[in-house]
Amino acid sequence: MPLQLGLLSYNIHVTPEELWSEVGRRLRDSRERQNKKWLHVSVDARERFHAKLDPKTIQAIERGEIGTVDKAELLARTLGLSIVDVLSATLKASEQRPTPEAAALLRCFEHLGVHDRRIVLETAQRLLEHHQARTRLERLEETAAATSRPKRARRPKPPQTT
Repeated sequence: MPLQLGLLSYNIHVTPEELWSEVGRRLRDSRERQNKKWLHVSVDARERFHAKLDPKTIQAIERGEIGTVDKAELLARTLGLSIVDVLSATLKASEQRPTPEAAALLRCFEHLGVHDRRIVLETAQRLLEHHQARTRLERLEETAAATSRPKRARRPKPPQTT
């Protein structure tokens, strides 16, 4: 799909289910703003594009159940939209902006040569792997501590009186 849309990357902060659900919502909102019923859209698709787009398919797309991208594209074109614009708007809306620290790192990274960029990326990858390993170890320790039985404590000896 990235080749079809001309996108260079995919926003990792949105799942495919969230993406298609949002695309369907945007298409439904567009249809409702145009005061068109599903049957009207179906007839428009047949008359304008000589393509079949039945009302049940339209409803499924609007629920985020995209059977094929071709049908979603046909629905978008019938509504006077481009599926690329709908997808781009959906992905842009879900983007998380970089933190100030990440933005500063990015500015520095842009000034580095290819060799230095590779070193920075390898270092970042190692740091991430180290962080993930440490996090896994901490979780294992927490799980072990939570599941282990507490040891019986000795009862204190009563004070001796002489």
